[in-house]
Amino acid sequence: MPYGAVLAKGDGEQVAGGETVANWDPHTMPVITEVSGFVRFTDMIDGQTITRQTDELTGLSSLVVLDSAERTAGGKDLRPALKIVDAQGNDVLIPGTDMPAQYFLPGKAIVQLEDGVQISSGDTLARIPQESGGTKDITGGLPRVADLFEARRPKEPAILAEISGIVSFGKETKGNVVWLSPR
Repeated sequence: MPYGAVLAKGDGEQVAGGETVANWDPHTMPVITEVSGFVRFTDMIDGQTITRQTDELTGLSSLVVLDSAERTAGGKDLRPALKIVDAQGNDVLIPGTDMPAQYFLPGKAIVQLEDGVQISSGDTLARIPQESGGTKDITGGLPRVADLFEARRPKEPAILAEISGIVSFGKETKGNVVWLSPR
């Protein structure tokens, strides 16, 4: 089960084959809080460390943390974070530690909460998009496909066995010695 998956079934509950047990977003990594309280933005300044984006399809607004390279001079040294505080504004500590619940956000992190909103333990504070490896478009992979279909003389031709048998490796010298013993 990946981190941040939302379980659709409870402990000990019966499931049938093909039934959905959990849901998750494979394209983002969630930042999940361990404590309850109120969200307080720190070093999150519009235009310097974050930018507000609105989804054209849903109309939902979200904050996107700017990469340090995209920030203005005033935002270069700032570290955007979400801090969890109690109703009086005091830091909430992570259970079993003396550390305040504070979540530093990397560049491109997406925050769909507003400053001061109440949250519970286990809520998603932000989502971090996962970079997908591979080519960005179809043309990036075409040279490799052309290499696969191209008929040409190889730089190092392979040696084919003339008989069937068992392969064993000989004593290492300057090169590897391979013995083929007939069955």
